[in-house]
Amino acid sequence: MIRTNFEATAVANLKALASTAYGPAIAKYEEMSKQADRFAGEPIVVAKAIARAVEARRPAARYVAPRFNSFAVAMSALLPTRVWDWAMRKAGRLDAKHLDFDARPAPAAKPATYTRSASNLTTAPN
Repeated sequence: MIRTNFEATAVANLKALASTAYGPAIAKYEEMSKQADRFAGEPIVVAKAIARAVEARRPAARYVAPRFNSFAVAMSALLPTRVWDWAMRKAGRLDAKHLDFDARPAPAAKPATYTRSASNLTTAPN
C-alpha cells in the first residue's frame, strides 16, 4: 500500500452504501484501511522501483514496491485461485455470513458523462 490520496478519492461515496447488504463489508474495509495506512509506504518507494527497472540492463518482469507486499504477492501466486479468492472474501467479509441481504438495495449507479475539451477528455459532474 502506498500513501496517496487515491484511496480517499476512490471510496468517497461508499457511505451511501452503508445501509445496503454491503454495509458490513464496507465497515470492515474502512477498519482494515486504517490499519493498513499505518504501514503504507511513501510514493518515493515506487519511484525508486521504477528507476531501478528503467536503469536495469535486463529488467525483471515484475517489481514489488514496497517490499513488504512481497508476501501477499507470493501467496497469491502459490495458492490456487479459488483458495486465494476465498481468503480475500473472508478477510473482507464478503460472504453470506456477514452480508446483510435483507438490507435495502443499493442506489442505482449513474453513468459518467464525458465532454471533450481542447486539451483533453474530462469527466463532467453529474
